[in-house]
Amino acid sequence: MKVSYPNTFARGQKLARYMLAGAIAAGLIGLLFFPENSPQQTTCVLLSAAFLAATVVVAARLCRCPACGKRIIGGVLVLDVCPRCKRSLYTGDKMKKAKKR
Repeated sequence: MKVSYPNTFARGQKLARYMLAGAIAAGLIGLLFFPENSPQQTTCVLLSAAFLAATVVVAARLCRCPACGKRIIGGVLVLDVCPRCKRSLYTGDKMKKAKKR
């Protein structure tokens, strides 16, 4: 029996991008604007770590291929085609093979 997952890949990819940007922003703010070993810098570092952990959780929970259901964690920000079934991650349609050069 083939299980079809709803298309949450686009939403998961967008959330992962936002959380990764938040982690980078919190880390840079902590490094550039607060003195070393201050409570504000520690808070920014912990916030950055929380954003990174949330990015991994979102990628693990929401980023699945709509056709085969495989979780896609590595490369979630750049992939358009499922590495397992070679279908589009946005529509689930079969993708044409690329010509070799």
